[in-house]
Amino acid sequence: MSFILIGIAGGVGAICRSLLHSWGNRKFTSFGTFLVNILGSLLFGVWLGLFPSITGPTPFTTGFLGGFTTFSTVSVEIVQLLTKKDWGVTSLFLLSSVLGSVLAVGAGFALSSLLHDNF
Repeated sequence: MSFILIGIAGGVGAICRSLLHSWGNRKFTSFGTFLVNILGSLLFGVWLGLFPSITGPTPFTTGFLGGFTTFSTVSVEIVQLLTKKDWGVTSLFLLSSVLGSVLAVGAGFALSSLLHDNF
């Protein structure tokens, strides 16, 4: 049963990713991917902080967040930028995506402490 819930949640996450990705890319190419991964990392950090004892696959982590976030798209977009020889944008996207995602997990974890203490 948990595999079915993970699959359903993954589908919902993928739909949410597609919507946010489309909206974000109207602003700037690859911005949608950046938004998706930063938000997903923030949510994962909050989850880790609120539920530290839950390990392994869950409908939210493996399902929703797995379907929502997309490291493979980051990799493809970096290669596409490299083929255009746009070194500045490529470097900015690479560094901001990786560092931003790590910082977002930390921010989510810190936010979970505030949520936990106030609720």
